[in-house]
Amino acid sequence: MSTNPYYGQEGHGPYELIGIGDLELEEGGTIPDCQLAVATHGMLNAARDNAILVPTWYSGTSKIMEQVYIGKYCTIECDGRIGRGTIIANQVGLVGRNDHDHRAIGVTMRHAPWIGDAEWNGPRQETLDIGGDVWIGYGAIVLSGVRVGRGSIIAAGSVVTHHVAPYALVAGVPAQVVGRRFTDEEIVAHELALGLREPDDRPG
Repeated sequence: MSTNPYYGQEGHGPYELIGIGDLELEEGGTIPDCQLAVATHGMLNAARDNAILVPTWYSGTSKIMEQVYIGKYCTIECDGRIGRGTIIANQVGLVGRNDHDHRAIGVTMRHAPWIGDAEWNGPRQETLDIGGDVWIGYGAIVLSGVRVGRGSIIAAGSVVTHHVAPYALVAGVPAQVVGRRFTDEEIVAHELALGLREPDDRPG
């Protein structure tokens, strides 16, 4: 079992380890005494039929699952944060901006230096900060180093390479602002209703 602190509960949040024995890999080889790190959110109902296993590739250290919906076949492979009340649709990619050194001369991309290599000398991974109450549409890609503002909406199929303002609607490749979710007055009412503002907290 790995003792690398990267995989500890401090970075990933609480989990339990479940042993599944020796795991045979499709391409050959075996992981002996394989351990699954499992985090459970919510509670089983009386019939014990409300459990959902989401087949998502996840390799960041984000503490993200509480009150967040993540759809099927998503890829999360950068560090960061996802705020409460956010929806991430199916097949969304939250990915590193500088994961591979595409400028390495005399090396194919398949064997180019990778950010996970011990001898990596490229830029360090930037984190991804997604605010609460965000909707990321089907098939969108969001790169690390981006801040997605509270209450914003990212249209399906968009590629987000720059910061997204709170309550903005963005779409396209690369994503551009195409509208706003609420007016200023509606934002105040919305956040008051969610308990995010005090009654006397008004834009100055």
